[in-house]
Amino acid sequence: MINEKKELTEAEIIKLAMDHVSQNPSSVFTLTLIDVNREDDRYPCWSVIFEMKNKEGNIVDGPLILGMNEFGEIIYIG
Repeated sequence: MINEKKELTEAEIIKLAMDHVSQNPSSVFTLTLIDVNREDDRYPCWSVIFEMKNKEGNIVDGPLILGMNEFGEIIYIG
């Protein structure tokens, strides 16, 4: 029997991304989900974007972006 992977829904992708960022909580930064989108032109990939803020509530450098393939595997962190 072949173990076929199933494409995930946006809700499933969000849950996996939230689970990933909650594995290593920071005492310095907070992460807030701000956007999720799917790019199918070149490669089926989800971008899950988190805003990073310091303890004072100021936005830090840039967002944290998780690139996830259609099966929920993280292929990029930036």
